[in-house]
Amino acid sequence: MKDIPGFRFSKNHVFIEENELFELRVLEAVSAGMNDGGVVLYFGIKENENGYEVEGLKNPDALLASLHALLSQDPRLSFHRVSSRDFLSLEEGGKKALCLFVQEAEGKDKPVSFAGLCYFFENGKIVPMPEKARQSLTDIARPMEADSRPVPSTSFFDFDEASFRLFRKEFEARHNQFRFATPSEFAKRLSLLSEDGSCTEAGLLFLGKEEAIRRCFPSFELRLIVNGKGRQEIVSSSMGDCPGNLFSFQRLALDCVKKTFGEQASIEVGELLLNAIQNADYNEENPLVIEVSSEEILARNAGICLDSGRLGLPSCRHPLLQRWFLSIGIGVLRGMRDVLSSPFPAYSIQSDFEANATLSSLRFAKPKAPAPSPRESKKREKDAFYESLLPLFKEEIAGKIREFKKKSGDEVFGRGDLMDATGVSPATATQMIKKLQKAKKIRPVKGQGKGKFRFR
Repeated sequence: MKDIPGFRFSKNHVFIEENELFELRVLEAVSAGMNDGGVVLYFGIKENENGYEVEGLKNPDALLASLHALLSQDPRLSFHRVSSRDFLSLEEGGKKALCLFVQEAEGKDKPVSFAGLCYFFENGKIVPMPEKARQSLTDIARPMEADSRPVPSTSFFDFDEASFRLFRKEFEARHNQFRFATPSEFAKRLSLLSEDGSCTEAGLLFLGKEEAIRRCFPSFELRLIVNGKGRQEIVSSSMGDCPGNLFSFQRLALDCVKKTFGEQASIEVGELLLNAIQNADYNEENPLVIEVSSEEILARNAGICLDSGRLGLPSCRHPLLQRWFLSIGIGVLRGMRDVLSSPFPAYSIQSDFEANATLSSLRFAKPKAPAPSPRESKKREKDAFYESLLPLFKEEIAGKIREFKKKSGDEVFGRGDLMDATGVSPATATQMIKKLQKAKKIRPVKGQGKGKFRFR
């Protein structure tokens, strides 16, 4: 169908027939398109094996006027956005047809509902959106409101004491405006607690005890899998030495990565981990999993595949989490850009509709080192030969043997040549030859006289 108008505008295409369900079909398709990747609606056009054919419209001008009225005024549609630029008129063989291009709505305008229901595309069909996905889109549209929502039946005592104390210590090392506030006042000033003394949703995730978090988020789980140096280590929010909140998990996970791969790897993983934590949907049943190996970094169920993530913007699903991490010097100020420009630049995103609201997989493959030039190969080989001599000889002698090998190449040499090159006595040269033979650095040569050798 590559020759159909608007084929590249969107993956979603809907062919509308003029019948008694016309308005219903149009408004459902518009809701689905605004929620899920946009859509192209075709009127007077029919699919066939060659792509499409124009069947024609009875009264294209009247249809255009009715569509304008429907999409700009109908109270059953929660968000209106249509202009003359969105329509394309076609004429073929004297028959006229019409295309309507509907762009995906911005995050702040989602979810777009029709008659109280939201729609999206599933395997090319328009279907009602699950309530969980709808709530997730609503939270994305108003993230600060969602983060600040009080959690019933919670209080300051649902925070993990050690996590709260350490966070406050790190915060006050950089800021002094709340230094004399009581613990509960400090928590309210930072929106960890709501005004009525309940934990906010984000505050509970950030510093809460695991049992308190699971009362609000029954499926809450974080997991980091590190594969390196012949072993696998798993850091989980349910581990006994991890209080189970986001603040503690982030620290413990990076410490594990640093011990396995070093400081640089912890920087790269930190970028990905922080993005994942700040964008994950903790109402979702699937755990947030970060897998790290020497070849790649993979974040699963990270909720990271948002418009803000794709565009590298600093906005995210959980702005309060972002604010708290930044307040203690941990932040990704440019969204995904810092990660994409790291030593793991080759990335791929696997997603479906729900990736916009809940799930995603983000993979960063470590780039393969370019093949060395012949000159670099020789240099590396030379250095490797020198390194292999150090257990046998002092650095000065090892260096002289390396230079002798470089000059002699594949030529035959004897004890006297080695003495001249290294400046040692005959007895020492004999011992050197024995060590080089035992280490398989040289081999004897027949037919050239007694005591003749070549470098391997």
